[in-house]
Parts: sequence; structure tokens; C-alpha cells
Amino acid sequence: MKLWFYVIITVYTFLNWLIGRQLYELLKINKIAFWVIFLVLAYSPILGRMVYKGFEPIGNYWMVFFYYATFVAVLGLLIKNKPFIIGSYLLILLVILYGAFNANKIILQHYDIGIAKPANDLRIVMLSDIHIDNQKPKGYVEKMVSEINRLNPDLVVLPGDIFDDKDIGALSREKEALKKIKAKYGVYGVLGNHEYYTGNLNESLKIFKEANITILRDEIVEVVGIHLVGREDVSRKRENLANLLKEVR
Repeated sequence: MKLWFYVIITVYTFLNWLIGRQLYELLKINKIAFWVIFLVLAYSPILGRMVYKGFEPIGNYWMVFFYYATFVAVLGLLIKNKPFIIGSYLLILLVILYGAFNANKIILQHYDIGIAKPANDLRIVMLSDIHIDNQKPKGYVEKMVSEINRLNPDLVVLPGDIFDDKDIGALSREKEALKKIKAKYGVYGVLGNHEYYTGNLNESLKIFKEANITILRDEIVEVVGIHLVGREDVSRKRENLANLLKEVR
């Protein structure tokens, strides 16, 4: 494996140790039991990807907790105020509960965007980070498609992380629902880092095509007077943007 992977794991382990040490000092429960449970939670994102998929939901929640708890653990090195630390962790748990409750709600934001060239007025619907996987509740994608179609879009764009599961069946099962997206000039998307994490990129691309979703990988298409530029994910080797735009007028 690449050196960066070991660096990330080392940093991740150290930060989790800071969090675990702080939580143990607050809880004061059986030391062995605490660290066994904590280590399972801390490495559940990796266990879910590499060992057993049942850890994935736990890993997803842990990563949210980890991001916030890291700040609290570092602050705890400077601020020795127990009520403040306890309050911070309670706030994190409340934020996670609020996020979990609202995670599957589809929120609509409207923007009027002008461009410095003549073009047709277009109604464009954009959905980012859909993360289709086996954890999504039944009917989620169908509801999403229904909401898209209700807006009567001319164009639909999906800017990355459309799919996120090692089980390609999770995407295959939603293919027919995705095909029902009604957009006058088509549906276009790009790949995010999670499409690469799944390890089934070629199968994903095949299903996207069958679902009438055009994936742009360092490509440009013209759609009724405007150019759509689709780039490879930043984590990959990709074409320089200036080079891509050389032929665009």
C-alpha cells in the first residue's frame, strides 16, 4: 500500500487515542471493556469496508462523531474544564441525532444563475452526494426521482458520489428508478471519490449508462448553448482545466 495510507492510519489512530483517553477519564468504567468497545467503534469504518458490511452503519456514525470529537479532544489538552468537555460531547450527540433524523429529507434550494453569453433559459436540477447504498431506506431513490420530476427540469446534473457501496446490487436495484428521471436534455454526472472506493467502478459505469445517466470524465458536452464540463475526481489524475476549456467559446 502507498505511504500516505499508513500516514493517514497513524494520524487517525493517534486522534482516536486522544478521544478515547478523554472519554475514559469522563466515564471511569471498566478499563478493558471500555477500550474493547472503543476500538471496535473507532475502526468500524475500516471493518465495514474490509471485513463485515454490518459495521458500515456504525462506521458512518462514528466518522461524524470522530470529526467533532477530535476538536474536543484537542481542546481538552488546553482547557481542563470537565463540565465544558461533557457539554461538548452532549452537543455532538445532539447534532448527530438531529442529522440522523433529517438525513433522508430532501431539501430544495433555488438559485438564479446568469452567464456572460447568450443561451436559452434552462431549469437545471442538481443533486450532489446521493450516496446510493444498502443503508438507504426503501423508496428513497424513487422519492428523490419523483421530487426531481416534479420540478420539470430541462437538465439534471449529478456532481459526484452518486453511488457508495461494494455491493453493486444496491445500484442495480435502483436502475429502473433512476431511468424514470425526466429531463428534456438529459442527465449528466461525474464521479466522486466514493465511486472509486466501492471497487466496482466498471460495473457502476455500465449501470449508469443503462439508466441513461451520461458520466463525463474530463469531457465537455454542449447542451443548447451551454457547455457542461465534467472532470475526474480530484483524487485521480485528471486533465488540467485550462486544457479542457481550450476549445470552448
